[in-house]
Amino acid sequence: MRGRRTLPLAALAALLVPLVSPSNAEAQVRLLGISVGAHFGFEFSDDDIDQERVGVQAVIPVFGAVELTPAIGYLTNFPDVSGFSGNAWQVFLAARVRPPGPASFLSIGYGMTAIRLSAEEQATGISDSRTEWTDVGVVGIEFPGGLLRPFADVYLIDILDRESSVGGVLLLGFNLGI
Repeated sequence: MRGRRTLPLAALAALLVPLVSPSNAEAQVRLLGISVGAHFGFEFSDDDIDQERVGVQAVIPVFGAVELTPAIGYLTNFPDVSGFSGNAWQVFLAARVRPPGPASFLSIGYGMTAIRLSAEEQATGISDSRTEWTDVGVVGIEFPGGLLRPFADVYLIDILDRESSVGGVLLLGFNLGI
């Protein structure tokens, strides 16, 4: 009786060892699929490159080929006008579709963005803060495989707003599988 019980436990242990082995870390990343990373980016709207930013993001598998990609960035040179001080943060949340498989590198999705702006005129002390929400479409390219994966994401802002021009934000960085 005891011999039969240890055989299934030994078989289970033999199956688990390759999954938790440090030498098989890349396979673990593919199994979990979650990654976090850092980015640098800028806005390329209005025939100009401005509003540089740094931030963090994540890739969270939901089901099948669908993943959530939250990102938050701090605009490093906001406001870029003399006589004003302030700060700005931008948040993106998109649902993306990425074809399955280890060689998959392209994703496409849709979501929302919010930007929080705070500015103060130094001469008068008048300040203003506001948060603006809008929709975004996103196209992403990520180097497939490996623990450290470089990526480039292009967010197209105000796709559904027919009264304004479509703006864009490019984020470049790397993701690390956890």
